[in-house]
Amino acid sequence: MAMAVGFLGSLTIWLIIALTNHRILKERSGVVKFVASGAVSEIPIIGSLPVFEVTILLMYLFQIAKEKMALKKWKAEQKQLQLQERNQKIIKFQQERATQLEQAEQQEVENNEISEQKQIEQQESENKETNKEEEIPEDVRMAA
Repeated sequence: MAMAVGFLGSLTIWLIIALTNHRILKERSGVVKFVASGAVSEIPIIGSLPVFEVTILLMYLFQIAKEKMALKKWKAEQKQLQLQERNQKIIKFQQERATQLEQAEQQEVENNEISEQKQIEQQESENKETNKEEEIPEDVRMAA
């Protein structure tokens, strides 16, 4: 009868762990450890030792260590992704800035060319006006 009660107790513990923290039992080694601890606890002399508690404690510690490593790996991946996104944003910004500077330079060159053309046209029109004023009428030229 004592063995039956012990077996029911181990099933109850297994059920509680399965419902509250099923990640411990995800791996095959967790289930094997749990079943082995149940088998060891049924041996009469060794059964007096707290095998379930030790096994469960080790399983929790292993799970905590495993999840810490997974969290560290995830953080490193996220950091790498953020760094890549930041680099892409910087490259995009630099390209846009270079394009803007190039367009500004082109606009400045075009504006300079237009202003130079206007100045040349003004000078030509002024030259024509001065040439008209300085032009000696033909009568006077013939007389001279």
